[in-house]
Amino acid sequence: MPFAESARIQFENNPLVEVICQLRFPPILSIAAEEPATFQDRIRSTYPLYSLEEQSALPAEIVESLKNFPLKLGKQSDHRFTTENEKRIVTLNKAFLALMDFDYLRWTDFKNELDSVREAVEDTYEPSFYTRVGLRYRNAIVREDLGLEGTPWERLINPSLTGLLGVSDVCDYVTEAQGKTVIRLDEVEGGFVTLRQGLGMVDDRLAYLIDADFFTTTKQEAPNVPGILDIFNRLNGNLFRWAIRDELRDALQPLEISS
Repeated sequence: MPFAESARIQFENNPLVEVICQLRFPPILSIAAEEPATFQDRIRSTYPLYSLEEQSALPAEIVESLKNFPLKLGKQSDHRFTTENEKRIVTLNKAFLALMDFDYLRWTDFKNELDSVREAVEDTYEPSFYTRVGLRYRNAIVREDLGLEGTPWERLINPSLTGLLGVSDVCDYVTEAQGKTVIRLDEVEGGFVTLRQGLGMVDDRLAYLIDADFFTTTKQEAPNVPGILDIFNRLNGNLFRWAIRDELRDALQPLEISS
């Protein structure tokens, strides 16, 4: 990993918008053929709300290009199980399990919840193996929320990322700037992180977005998954702490943690 090891930190002013783990497996037709009642019983005490979402099985850009043609596009059914406060969502379909957390605080809490739903899937459907293991962190830095109104982005974000936002004659005129980089991870076989970062809008407010999607598409047996996710979590912390400068770090109010 090109980003140096650093002390683990929990931020009082948490910039995370959401954390998503997705585990893909070879399609299991029984998930699509019948309602996942046994799986629901395993997780219903935590995720009492249920909905069925019908989505196109094709990428959005292809759907858009075909909308004027008299074709019947395939649909996939996503079973969604949600906590009562709607802060966590489990999605299950015939090809993947996902856990989305809009109120992420600590890795240990998220991992324990993920282990619970993953074990429910493995006990109920016995996926042969996993074809993709992914863990994604989406952060949004809104200066007004941190008492940093008017502070130049180059003082808050690593200058390796800011580009024209670090050019004094130009920065005040920039309203959007997005970059995408794919970085190899030697710590996990077949591992990569797709880093999307830059200036954008969140709830009609200007924010600096740091979106890190860690993944491997190398075939993985079930017992390997927790260890891979632990590595991705550690690497994400190193990446984020590299991406921010001391002034932003202080405004986020860091608290060093052991796990």
